Amino acid sequence: MNDLKPYKGWQILLLNVVFTFIASAVILIIARPPKGYPIHLSPTYTPSPLIIYLSGEVLNPGIYTLPQGSRIQDVIQQSGGLSGDADISSINLASRIYDGQHIIIPSFTQSQITDERNVFILTPDVGSFSIDNPLDINSATAEQLQQLPGIGPTKANAIIAYRESIGKFLSIEDLLFVSGIGENTFLQLKDIIIVINP
Repeated sequence: MNDLKPYKGWQILLLNVVFTFIASAVILIIARPPKGYPIHLSPTYTPSPLIIYLSGEVLNPGIYTLPQGSRIQDVIQQSGGLSGDADISSINLASRIYDGQHIIIPSFTQSQITDERNVFILTPDVGSFSIDNPLDINSATAEQLQQLPGIGPTKANAIIAYRESIGKFLSIEDLLFVSGIGENTFLQLKDIIIVINP
């Protein structure tokens, strides 16, 4: 009986060593950093508001701030509406507005002396698009597109033709599918264009 006591003590010591080894291994596995690459979440892009100048036959002409995607009708409503002499027959009230735009609502007498296109929307200064004021290539007119670096009438028309035949751009990178738009042109544009409501 006495011969078993040292054996049991050695067995207990061995069990303690094995248990300590297993416990240390479990702690190392749990404390080990996970494998793989960290996920970086970029902040959501929040488009800047549009600031436009409305004048002519409206109740309250002036400078107005509206959200991206607003239409001419929206800014007219914000101004309090049209005057009794306003002639809106030559204006597309559903047209999108853009930052820096000047919209003139004509009177009936002014509408008789307009140019051949009957357009009362003046474009902003060339080069007015920036990181803080990007251009939505899904709604931009040919005139707006030509204000972008590296975009002349031919490329502007190609962008519009792409939109009309293929559909709206799903991302700014889709611009590379447009004939005449290469990597160099895209690099000049990528920070000053966006895609809204694809």
